[in-house]
Amino acid sequence: MKRCCLLLLSMLLMLTLCGCQSGSGEAGTVPLEEVPLADRFTTSASIRYEGFEMVAEVDRDRPGHYVIELMQPESLAGMRLDLSEEQVSITYKGITADFDPDSIAGSAIARGLVGTLNAIAAEQGISATLADGVFTLAGENEMGAFTLTLDAESGSLLALSVPERELEITFSNFLAHDA
Repeated sequence: MKRCCLLLLSMLLMLTLCGCQSGSGEAGTVPLEEVPLADRFTTSASIRYEGFEMVAEVDRDRPGHYVIELMQPESLAGMRLDLSEEQVSITYKGITADFDPDSIAGSAIARGLVGTLNAIAAEQGISATLADGVFTLAGENEMGAFTLTLDAESGSLLALSVPERELEITFSNFLAHDA
C-alpha cells in the first residue's frame, strides 16, 4: 500500500507541473502560458508502474488540490487520496489517515513538489513544444526526467512518462470544469 500511495503522490507531483505557468521564448519552444490546461478538471488515468497496473479517477478542483480514487485493481478499489500543499489524506475501507506533507509518508513528495515549483518559478528546466497538434512538456525534477503530453486544441492531458521510475500514465475522458 505504501508503494501505491507513493506512486499516486508522484503522479500528483507531475500533474502539478501542468498548472504552473511560465516559459521561455526560445526558438522551437512554446511559452508554458500558451499550454491550455484547465485549472479544474477530472480525468481517468491508466497507470503502469514497475509492472504494477492501476486505473484511477483524478479530480483537480483547484490549483494545487487533487483527489485520486483508485478503481482498479479490485484489492485497492475505493482507496482515495486527497492531496494539497498543506495535507495528505488517505481514505481506505472507512479509515482515514491524515499526514503533514513533511511527515515520513509525504516528505519525499513534498520536497519534490516544492523543488519543482521553485524550478518553474525560476523558469528553469521545463520546456514546451508543439508538434502535430500535441503540446509536450519536458523537464526533470526529483522524480527524474519526464514528458507530459496534452492535446493542443482541447488542453486534455494525454500521457505522462517518467522512464527512470518506470512510470507511464495514459489519460482519457478528460473533462475541464468551468471556473
